[in-house]
Amino acid sequence: MHYALPMSDWELIWASEHAVLVRARDSSLRAVDSRWISKQLREIVGSAIRCVIPSSQGVLIQLDITQLAASEAAALLASALDHIEPPEEESLTDLITIPACYDPALAPDLEPVAQQLGLEVQTLIEMHAHREYQVEALGFSPGFGYLRSLDDRLRLPRRDEPRTRIPPGSIAIAEDMTAVYPSESAGGWHLIARTPLRMFDAQHCPPGMLRVGDRVRFLPIGLDSFKEQEEGAKR
Repeated sequence: MHYALPMSDWELIWASEHAVLVRARDSSLRAVDSRWISKQLREIVGSAIRCVIPSSQGVLIQLDITQLAASEAAALLASALDHIEPPEEESLTDLITIPACYDPALAPDLEPVAQQLGLEVQTLIEMHAHREYQVEALGFSPGFGYLRSLDDRLRLPRRDEPRTRIPPGSIAIAEDMTAVYPSESAGGWHLIARTPLRMFDAQHCPPGMLRVGDRVRFLPIGLDSFKEQEEGAKR
């Protein structure tokens, strides 16, 4: 595993007076590795860790500085990193299947993007849906997952003019990523589908459907199925 490294191969970077960024010096850390490291550090370090935020760039650790000094925290983390155990491969990630309706009524950029890329609409749909992605990071808005890697043939820069209102559940592409907007917001990605799922619900635990390291697939559905599932999600 990428994270099976001696302490000399790790960097501990203070991001603030109570937060430390842990990352591999050779930048080989995968998002899924960060997720496992986060779990292990919580178990080893215990209550001195207030919050752990994994990403493809490393693990940000927020510490309770009322429990230990900065120097003690650094030493504790360094020791913990030397004791991380590799997991079973099947325990690394979850596979999340997201129903996606590619009907133009819900996907205003689907046909323009296909035309711009010189593709048939159905070909674009198949290229987007018949692929497995990984959640590299969460951000922008609660529950928004950055999913890599998009098929090279579907890569486009963001829109020149971002939209001021994007409906929740909109599935979009930009650069080398795809994503689902979990709530209504502005945004500059190209909208090619929509899911009836609620990707983020503050009343649930956990509130977000996605976690860093998860694998994601999109399952094409028709407009009638979308409306039926959307009604079911509201109940």
